[in-house]
Amino acid sequence: VYQLDSTIMDVYIVSQINRNLIVGRPVLYIVVDVYSRMIVGINVTIEPFNSYTGAMVALINAFSDKGEYCKKFGIDIKKEDWNIDCIPQRILSDRGELISSNVENAIANLGINIQNTASYRGDLKGIVEQLFNRVNDFIKPFCEGVVQNGIN
Repeated sequence: VYQLDSTIMDVYIVSQINRNLIVGRPVLYIVVDVYSRMIVGINVTIEPFNSYTGAMVALINAFSDKGEYCKKFGIDIKKEDWNIDCIPQRILSDRGELISSNVENAIANLGINIQNTASYRGDLKGIVEQLFNRVNDFIKPFCEGVVQNGIN
């Protein structure tokens, strides 16, 4: 079982050309394996929150070789460093990203069962929800323009 969710990160992105121009806050998609608690797929984008495309890119990342993915960013890893590129039996998500006929068409031949939790029930996907807190807490000391306690 994989859990999939997205959140708006607690940091602002600025233009590479003009640091005074705020681009916005990125949206982080995480796909996590429930059994191992391993992050199996990610996507960081500035597309709208709860985007079908953002979720699909995260799932493609979950199903793909991580060595090839990391090479795109100049990072060399061994297969055993992040050895996960499989298709799950089930994906648990909320009613945001995966409640669409597009999803059903995209994964119909993969044999994946999509389960959606009730709205506003983050506790039903506690594993991925807690990862968002950990990621935000980890990156904040290294970034300028962080959001502290919901205040810019």
